[in-house]
Amino acid sequence: MTGKKDYNKKLTQVTDRNNAAWRFKDKKEVEEFLSEEELKIEWHDFVESLPMLSSKERFGLKNSEVKKYLQNAYVGIIKKKTG
Repeated sequence: MTGKKDYNKKLTQVTDRNNAAWRFKDKKEVEEFLSEEELKIEWHDFVESLPMLSSKERFGLKNSEVKKYLQNAYVGIIKKKTG
């Protein structure tokens, strides 16, 4: 079995906790929540961080090896709304 259910089970085993109950379902839900708190989010593809990752050198990984794991990942920078 693949997909979120598998990921959640594995995450629970690794971290000894399951945070699936309090995750946002998508980016839109995150944006709506933050907007209610007078915050905004700036989305970035996680691949943008590739040049900054120290783990590549530490584990002898090439960019191409790491990139495949980051292609569908993203990170958000949360800022206070102004004006």
